[in-house]
Amino acid sequence: MENLKTRKKNILRIFSKYFFIPILSGLFIALSFPKYFFSFSFLIGFFFLFKSLIEDNFRTHLLISFLIGFSFSFFAFGWFTYAMEVYLDTNFILANLILILFSFVFSIYQFVIFSLAVYTLKNYVGNNALLVAPLIWVLIEITREFFPFTGFPWNLMGYTLSPINEIAQISSIGGIYLLSIIALYLSVATFYLFKFRNIKSILSFFIIVGIFIGIYIYGYTRIKGYTDDGVKKKVAIIQGNIKQNEKLDKSKKDYILGKYTEFIKRADKVNLLDIVILPESSLPFSPSYIDERYINFFISLREIKTKIILTGIDDIILTINDINVYNTITLFNKNGRVLSQYRKIKLVPFGEYTPEPFTIFSKIIPYLTVGIDFSKGKEKNLIVYKDFKIIPLICFESIFPYFVADFSKNGNLIVNITNDGWFGDTSGPYQHFEMSRIRAIETGKYLVRVANTGVSAVISPVGEIKSALGLNKTGILIGDVYLTNNKTFFVSHIKEIYISYILMPFFLTVILIFYKKKIYRRD
Repeated sequence: MENLKTRKKNILRIFSKYFFIPILSGLFIALSFPKYFFSFSFLIGFFFLFKSLIEDNFRTHLLISFLIGFSFSFFAFGWFTYAMEVYLDTNFILANLILILFSFVFSIYQFVIFSLAVYTLKNYVGNNALLVAPLIWVLIEITREFFPFTGFPWNLMGYTLSPINEIAQISSIGGIYLLSIIALYLSVATFYLFKFRNIKSILSFFIIVGIFIGIYIYGYTRIKGYTDDGVKKKVAIIQGNIKQNEKLDKSKKDYILGKYTEFIKRADKVNLLDIVILPESSLPFSPSYIDERYINFFISLREIKTKIILTGIDDIILTINDINVYNTITLFNKNGRVLSQYRKIKLVPFGEYTPEPFTIFSKIIPYLTVGIDFSKGKEKNLIVYKDFKIIPLICFESIFPYFVADFSKNGNLIVNITNDGWFGDTSGPYQHFEMSRIRAIETGKYLVRVANTGVSAVISPVGEIKSALGLNKTGILIGDVYLTNNKTFFVSHIKEIYISYILMPFFLTVILIFYKKKIYRRD
């Protein structure tokens, strides 16, 4: 009887250690992100990750780290399956298998490599390795911005704190990665406090909390002290809320054009309107070919007062040997003449093109067999018209901190067009919106976000949402923006900041190793 009870306890302990706690830990970290944003729940997830680092052997820790990362990825990126099932014609089982494969890879990339590095460092500096852990985590996040493919810096840990707008203001100095560092050091301090419960851990905790409060006060002061500066312009945002299956239906082209024509005319009734902006891939014709739909659309707008229309549109370029399709932001005058155009540089892997090693998947994923890949733009060119020097961002280009900061140096207004209809009502649109919002704070520019199904918004340089249209809403949003050439510290020193993030974990590691040797010699 005693052996049976012991066996049950052992089974329960193994189940808890290798399944329940890791899955729950990953879930708590995922719930810290929009759309849920359960404040500071990531602290619980990282507590158990760090607990494993201190208490478990190498293999056990890597396994638990992988399970936590897998759980996080599965829940945080669950919107994958919606897009694949509903719009990419992928069955339920295959869509979830792809999500599982992605979660497997993501967990190894972000969580397992992180744990491997910190555990190895622990062999040299003991539990002080946790002091370097936040810097190692951010170093891995930075690599995600550039690799693999075009990069994928989605759900960086800083976005668990960024919805607290006062705290988010620090990103104007160090970018979103500084918020990631703060989130991880809060996790380390919380772990030390509850694990060791000594004077040193209590002092460390209150030091980190004090820094957090100081950052909050700085952010509060920055927001309260902000005043609009620059040339004032009035913009009209059109949120057509055209469902993705309608956009993909060729028989709906005239319906879509009619809907946007009506919205533009309604927006034009506003006095002193400077520009009308439409979402990504809005108009179903190519600006390089003047066909009947192209002509009729602009004939119908001949009487409007607004002089320019900025829109997302797919541009098809035919050559003798090839067909190139570009996802663009194109500026038209009201008569249909192209004034300026930007071609998307950061293409979505598997969404807009299939990376060469993975073309084999086209045999099992129907979406990949239809049409051709988009071509990559080559130049970060501004959309320039009179006072406007627009930094154009298409869809997920807005999630790249370095790309946007570097792009923004000579511009005075960020316009991010997107079509988040692929996500449905999952967490995807909310995560995407928050990442775009932080780009306004990092760069110190007004950001106009124009989304087909939402969320569309006018966002100030301190991240305040001046006006917005929510998810799955149809309508017109009129807002004022200010064109400014101001640059934040982050933009002005972008290269130096990135270099410092890359070097800091190595410098701190060297300091801790020398410190340990000094203590050892003293003893």
